[in-house]
Amino acid sequence: MPNDGVSNGCSLGCIISVVSLFVMSITLKTFLVLSILRVSSSFYERVFEMASSYQILKSATSIGANYREAARAESKADFIHKIGVVEKEASETIYWLELIKESLVPNDNTIDNLLKECHELLAIFVVTGKTAKRRR
Repeated sequence: MPNDGVSNGCSLGCIISVVSLFVMSITLKTFLVLSILRVSSSFYERVFEMASSYQILKSATSIGANYREAARAESKADFIHKIGVVEKEASETIYWLELIKESLVPNDNTIDNLLKECHELLAIFVVTGKTAKRRR
């Protein structure tokens, strides 16, 4: 088998698919979501602030609640599932923080600090989930 320069066995097509999904995600957020939020804001003052504060409050508080549930899991499978939910909620929180940062809110170090912390937590949850799956 020829060496394609990819050490993990992923083909060139696989790499292109991953890159395409990443680009599509950025495009979706940048052009669609932010455009809709800006248009919506013109119809209803502060709609973005209301929607984003509600959504980020839900996802951020869900991280802690689901982590607590994971700590009290009834089985390894239950733990793995709940850590997966924690990962998803942390990822959603990052999404909302990125939207807030890229929106009308003035550039503020608070958002950058929250993003950094959320990325660090997500990395911990991902490793925790992978370790638990490996130990099944």
